[in-house]
Amino acid sequence: MCKKQRPGLIIMDIMLPDTTGHKLLEVLRELPGMDVVPVIMVTASMTSKDKFLGARHGVNEIIAKPFDPGKLLKAVGKYLPRSGLKKSTVKSTVISKQEKKETRLKPSPRTESVSTKKTPAPDKVVLDPGKKTIFVIEDSPTSRKVLKMILARNNYNVVEAGTGKDALSVAETLNPDLV
Repeated sequence: MCKKQRPGLIIMDIMLPDTTGHKLLEVLRELPGMDVVPVIMVTASMTSKDKFLGARHGVNEIIAKPFDPGKLLKAVGKYLPRSGLKKSTVKSTVISKQEKKETRLKPSPRTESVSTKKTPAPDKVVLDPGKKTIFVIEDSPTSRKVLKMILARNNYNVVEAGTGKDALSVAETLNPDLV
């Protein structure tokens, strides 16, 4: 992971296996530079309480699942302008099968150990410095894969986490460009 790379956008679910997206976002907002990162929640939970908590914690937009890829990309473009990037330069994150097997996110000192076979470790993710980076926090491996596919095809780097604990570990490695 680039040491000066901060996600330009966070896409997250509200319902995570170990916490809620609202609680996680509250903690993420306390990390240096993460208080200004726009957040889109993609979720099946669209209650008035979820909308209220989202607004309270700085969620910029909530999109209902199942989502329309066009609507998602429109929202991403609204909060993360692509400034001169060409579609022909699309490259996926490269992680070998062996690295996936060996990789487990190292939890921060404030979290317990969690097995994350589906989430690549942040130091194994190769980011293209010419692309904007989106941090996807989603517990469903299928949803994460679909989000990553849509975003990568549209010229974005994608960093992923499958649980709140994984997200905190990854977020600590996403150092801001400016504080």
